[in-house]
Amino acid sequence: MASRLVRRDRSVNVWPGYVDALATLLLSVVFLLTIFVVGQFFLSQELTGRDTVLAKLNRQIVDLTDLLALERSNRRGQEETVQALRNTLLAAEAERDRARADVA
Repeated sequence: MASRLVRRDRSVNVWPGYVDALATLLLSVVFLLTIFVVGQFFLSQELTGRDTVLAKLNRQIVDLTDLLALERSNRRGQEETVQALRNTLLAAEAERDRARADVA
């Protein structure tokens, strides 16, 4: 009877080691998963903020493009007005020169 007790005590029970190793592995995986989730959350917040800023900048670009088109249109109109005034001036100078020639 005593020999059976000795044999039972001498046998190595490896299950606590396996349980400890698996528990450590599980805790490590959970910790890494938590770190990745927190990192993903902050990255998504940062990207959302960038998307908002990017949309605002795109709206400003559209507004500035419209303003540029309006200014170009105004410039063309002013150039046409200047050209018409030049033509009128040239016609008036030609008429003046003819009047001077008639007087002389």
